[in-house]
Amino acid sequence: MSLIINTLITALLLWGPGPFPGSTFANPLWEDGKAEVCQYDAETVIYGKVRKHQITTIFVKEDFGTESKVKVDVSGSEKRVTAIKVHSVEKIESANYPYQRARTTIASRTDLSALLRQTTSSQEWCGITSARIVRSGDHFEHRWDSYFEGEPVGKEALPTDSITDHQLLLLARDFDFQEKKALEFTLLSGMESNKAGPLQRRVARMTSSKEVDFTSPLGTTHCRVVEVVCGDQLWMTLWVEVAQPHRIIGLDRFDGHKLRLRESKRWAYWQRVSR
Repeated sequence: MSLIINTLITALLLWGPGPFPGSTFANPLWEDGKAEVCQYDAETVIYGKVRKHQITTIFVKEDFGTESKVKVDVSGSEKRVTAIKVHSVEKIESANYPYQRARTTIASRTDLSALLRQTTSSQEWCGITSARIVRSGDHFEHRWDSYFEGEPVGKEALPTDSITDHQLLLLARDFDFQEKKALEFTLLSGMESNKAGPLQRRVARMTSSKEVDFTSPLGTTHCRVVEVVCGDQLWMTLWVEVAQPHRIIGLDRFDGHKLRLRESKRWAYWQRVSR
């Protein structure tokens, strides 16, 4: 009997990757017709040196067409779902030339673990690399196109219960606020690389056990500490605002990549302004 009870307790405390209802993004705040635009001070290691730069990350609610697999704005017969999009844009200066990167991740608003589409691109003086993941039947299809030799163009099938590293920015904002004690999943990473190719797969575990006051250029914010561990490696630490809307205040990744929130505002940035 005690074994059965312990098994039930473990099942309650340990969640798989889905369903992951996004209660944070169900807040009426996201019905205001605006996006959350965050400016981060960032550090990224390129050629063995820390490069300081800025990253703009945008969180917004939008309709996603299940057939076209893109944002849909106009009325029509295509079936659509309500999605949450996170889009990051950065420009990193190196010794000889800048790297410009963009990543877009779109997940279901009612299940943040359900990836709908992810697209990345990297542009620098050598050329352009692009990649995307879309749901195709019972699997994800990952396609890439790079200017590097080896395997410059290719595709692979990935399990749909996987979570991408960029998608973690969505899950972390809702993780402990749903009283999840641990989340285990297959982590996909490497899509932002300008060399592209098959993604790295790791067994990962997300946990959260404490709250701290965390200082960023924005000021001091009371945060929940969310950690992602792969094997015995602390792969990522995120400091998530305890108060709504649970913004990502800071992020440290094992490879030296860091984010610190400098500015955040709600803004319908797509509206045209006369100059």
